[in-house]
Amino acid sequence: MNEEKQQITASWNEIGRKFPLVCGLKTFDCELTIYACLQQAYKQFDYIVITDDGSTDGTIDMIQKCVNDFQIKNISVLDVSKWDPFPDQKIEKRIDDHHVMRPAGQTHAKAQWKNYEVVKKNFPNAIYVSLEDDVILYDNVRSRIYNRIVNWKEPFTDSEFFNVTTMIDKETTLEVAHNYEEGVPIPGMRFRRLHDNAGDYTLAAWWCGGEITVGPDPNYPFGACLFPWLPKNQMGKKGQCDDLPFGFHCVNFRSNKIGTDYGEKVIIKKFDELNDSDIDVTLLDRVHFPKEIYVDDNRIIQWKE
Repeated sequence: MNEEKQQITASWNEIGRKFPLVCGLKTFDCELTIYACLQQAYKQFDYIVITDDGSTDGTIDMIQKCVNDFQIKNISVLDVSKWDPFPDQKIEKRIDDHHVMRPAGQTHAKAQWKNYEVVKKNFPNAIYVSLEDDVILYDNVRSRIYNRIVNWKEPFTDSEFFNVTTMIDKETTLEVAHNYEEGVPIPGMRFRRLHDNAGDYTLAAWWCGGEITVGPDPNYPFGACLFPWLPKNQMGKKGQCDDLPFGFHCVNFRSNKIGTDYGEKVIIKKFDELNDSDIDVTLLDRVHFPKEIYVDDNRIIQWKE
């Protein structure tokens, strides 16, 4: 380790808070959640960089509405749909009873790579915060992110993955249980409660000034992975956050999910049944959703009238 890296590492607990928090927000056909996402996010970060992958619904209109309604200045929106960082990538897909290799097309790995590259080029010393377009943050997230990152012992390669609560609709969550067995966690993951997402790219952070890059996960090339590949940034932290929730992850809160049948196996619960005082469901009434969905008595996603 050279002298400059040694100095930064030794003083990271002191200097970590001096770097700006820049939110990298990837969007695609998220018109139902992006307004609420931005409504909370713009107050937490020094700047927001949105990279849109060719949304065909009202996503861009909802972004513009939120920007106008709250006079948001610290934001840029870029169309990156024509940019393919891995044009030759192929992914194995199941067709009927066999597997074939197909061109990758749009993937989470590509979206994450493009967003991070834009942020790193324009904010080379920022703390990069990866945020999904269907995550609604609490008001205290900024200080809590800093409280975690200043404890990094190896800031050039460290990262964080933050816990969020899974939300189907404003009243309902689901339990991420192993083999749909109620109360049984997925092996190798550490949960606060099983209705939480214990830490993924839904909300994550690392330092742009460090050595981390983004690419396809060798074991799951559709998804993103951090390089250099280090256990501490994979199952060492990813899927291991049992901290109090940082917000809500609105899974399946999209127009194209109408009619989705959760079936009998998925463990669905109402928030008011959980006895979980660390979840503030009132946040979901304080943010704006242009239209709402709900899970009916047959466990099917429907539009809420």
